[in-house]
Amino acid sequence: MQGMNLPRLRPALIASVGTMLVLSLLGSACTLPPIQQKDELRVDSVTLAPKFVGAAESPPFCLHLRLVGGFYVAYSERQVESWVTEGRCDSDGAPRAVDQLRMNWRFQGYDTQRSRQCANATGCRSQERDIVEGHALRCASAVAQQGNQTAFLTTDVVGCP
Repeated sequence: MQGMNLPRLRPALIASVGTMLVLSLLGSACTLPPIQQKDELRVDSVTLAPKFVGAAESPPFCLHLRLVGGFYVAYSERQVESWVTEGRCDSDGAPRAVDQLRMNWRFQGYDTQRSRQCANATGCRSQERDIVEGHALRCASAVAQQGNQTAFLTTDVVGCP
């Protein structure tokens, strides 16, 4: 019985395979979502024409959207929140209830969209945690309407219309 003769690996081959491995790991790091994510936006409402809302009138308001997320591959947490304040966004208005307040958000790598709707509310919030499979937020959007005033904003027009 003869012993098995294993081929010897050349040092140059080992170095090139090691270099390719390191470069692929560094390249894949660019595709990972950010670990911490925070974004806050606000927009003034616009007045709709009477043909769209009839005689309903309402004073202007400011729509706010906050997106906070943490992604750690096997664990993630996120909070999507929107709220409405009196007057224009350049003023520090009091909280204000609106007829409809809706939020949508999507995760990176998933086509499905999640949403939450709050009626007759000053704000709307969704707070979630995932264990085993983390989900990184891609984007979020919010829309509010009260009488002839409406507002819409998004962190990504293409991802969360």
